Parts: sequence; structure tokens; C-alpha cells
Amino acid sequence: MPETVPIRTGGATREPDPDATEYHAMEIGAGRSVIILHDVYGGVSDWSHVMEALSDDWRCLAVDLPGHGTTSPLTPDADLDSVAGDLCDVMDAFGTGPAVLIAHGASALLVLRIVQERPEVTRGAILVSPGVIRTTAHDGGFDVVEDWFSQAYGEAFFTEQPGRAAEERTRVQGLDVRAAGRLHALLASPEATHLVRSAEPLGVPTLVIGSMRDRLVPPSEIDALGQRLEAEVEFMPAAGHMLPVEQPAQITSLVRDFLERM
Repeated sequence: MPETVPIRTGGATREPDPDATEYHAMEIGAGRSVIILHDVYGGVSDWSHVMEALSDDWRCLAVDLPGHGTTSPLTPDADLDSVAGDLCDVMDAFGTGPAVLIAHGASALLVLRIVQERPEVTRGAILVSPGVIRTTAHDGGFDVVEDWFSQAYGEAFFTEQPGRAAEERTRVQGLDVRAAGRLHALLASPEATHLVRSAEPLGVPTLVIGSMRDRLVPPSEIDALGQRLEAEVEFMPAAGHMLPVEQPAQITSLVRDFLERM
């Protein structure tokens, strides 16, 4: 994988600002563009196998979200609109043109907002285990979220080796749980919940992928969102929430088939 490339966006004001969030993105491949957004507490490496498999035919750009990887944390005035605008800035900076947006988990909410605000940048959407991921930990502030992460993250997100999941996220990816938790709180807000519940067809080809064993976004929620979006819906039987990590070959197959039919 190539090194990440920093892009400083305009932040909520959309004007150049030295204090705005600096995003880092990883690019591989050539051809039509695919933009990949990882889930909260994840990173671009979650999609590395899928990106490598697609890179012969597609230009894949994976973005570290605020407070994750080497992207700086959210600015104090950040909201859903500003983060979605930041991601459009990143796409503009890389000259992707209209792209297929692939989002995992809570980051799917950012895709819904991007399509609402900038429909011209999107030619298709693939939402993997999409939904609001809220825990009771959010009611107690960031200290409690950190405790939840260390104690319950693996059991919630993974079916394979859940006990090692939190350790690996902090040790291997250098995850700052408090910084990542700020984005999680934003994507679990009442505004985010309303965005999902009031979702309408995106106006572009849309695929929703869920898992029968997902403890965070159950099949009933996947079905309901798929119906609201008038999307294709696929379910995988043998993985939890972290589909790109636990079943990369199967995710690649579904994604490639959808892209080739567009």
C-alpha cells in the first residue's frame, strides 16, 4: 500500500483554515474512482484486502476519518454537514470525479449526507452494515466510552477472536479512543438517527450489505434501510459487524459484481 497523503480541508466554513481537520487518504489502482470510508474505531487497513483486489480495474481511495489513523480530530464546531463537506473536499483534491462511495457502519450516514448535499459527486453507493451505532456509554461522556471500548468493543464488533480486537486497534493502529469517540458521538446523535430513519432513495445505484450475525446493526434494520433506499440488499451468514475484516473475499465478490453491473 502507498503512503497516506494529507489533505487539509476548509472545515465547517469551507474556507482555507490552518486549524481545519487534516485528512489522510490512501490511494491504489487506476480507473474509475471508488471512495472507501471505514467504520468508527476502524481505519483504512480494514479495507486493504478489498482495495488490492479491486485495484486492477478501479482507483481506490480510502480515507481515515477524523480522530482515526493519521487524520486529525474533529474541530470543535464540526457537525454532519461539515464532515460530509470535508470528504467532498478530499474528493475534489484528488480529482476523483463522480465516484462510487463505499461506507462501513456508521460512516454510511456521511454518504447519505453527501448524496443529499452534493449529488453530482456520487455515481453509486455501497453501504456495508450501515446504521447508527449507539451504546449506553454515550450517556456518560468520553471516559465511559473509553471503558466501553476496552471492555465490550471486541464482543460487539467481531465474531472471530473478539477478545483481542480492542488490543489490536490500540496497539497496531495507534487508535486514540477518545478522539475516535468524538466522531462516534457525532454519528450516534439524534440528527444521525433521524437521517437514517428518514432516508429516501439516493437516485444512484445502491447496494446494502448486512450480516446475519451482526450484533450492532441487526438484519431487520438492514432490511428496513434497504427498503427506504430502494436498494439491492445482500446478507452474509458467517460474520459479525466487521465484514471487510472477517470476510474480505466475500465482500470483494459482492462489491465487484455490483461495480461491474453499473
